[in-house]
Amino acid sequence: MKRVFTLLMSMFLVTRVFAVLPLPVSAGEELLFSWRDSTREKESWTGRARRAENVEIRRDRPRREAMGRESWTIAEFLSRGGEVWDGGERLGPRGFTLRANLARWVTLTPDVGVEWRSNGGWGVVVNGTWTSWSRGGRRYALWCVSPGVRYYLPGGWHVGVFGQGGEFNYKPGKTGRQGDYLGGGVAGGRRWWLGRRWSLDVEVGAGYTRGKYEKYRLIHDTRVRGREVKKGYWGVNRFGINLEFKI
Repeated sequence: MKRVFTLLMSMFLVTRVFAVLPLPVSAGEELLFSWRDSTREKESWTGRARRAENVEIRRDRPRREAMGRESWTIAEFLSRGGEVWDGGERLGPRGFTLRANLARWVTLTPDVGVEWRSNGGWGVVVNGTWTSWSRGGRRYALWCVSPGVRYYLPGGWHVGVFGQGGEFNYKPGKTGRQGDYLGGGVAGGRRWWLGRRWSLDVEVGAGYTRGKYEKYRLIHDTRVRGREVKKGYWGVNRFGINLEFKI
């Protein structure tokens, strides 16, 4: 009985010692454990990096939306008419747009207008021109109203019809011409978006214009009227490089 008790106590002490001491592992097992630890560490770092990237994207989204567009190349800008926006969307077309014809402003003839565009691709444009100045016996005065209707095609292109009418007083030398004109035709062009609200619109039109004017001369500050002239013209009668701002 005493021997049995001694054997049991010895077995108990041996199990306790092995439980406390670390067990030796083989080289293969050690390599496997180290690979698992490194893989878990890499996965943890990758997850942290992805989470940080998502947070940065969410933080940066308001700034990109405020910019209103993503970066583009010159080829993309020309091929898509400037309609390259964040997420593939741009500012909705419906609404009013203010415009100024830079081609007329260069000749010291202010020209401003407004366009209303519907969601269906149709737009109604009205431009107005006015100038009046005299210097050294020369006279240049003009007012003109030019309405038009256009339809927008994919890529920023547009086609339409227009009309125009106004009065003029042109005296570059001794003889002046004063009268009125009326005309219209078809026009086409393209619009490039420069930003979320700014755009550049180039258009050319051709049609018929008929004018009627009187020649006159100033003799001792007295206007002497001459004969009346009526002329008609077929050809290019509309050209514009319009800088636009969407309201």
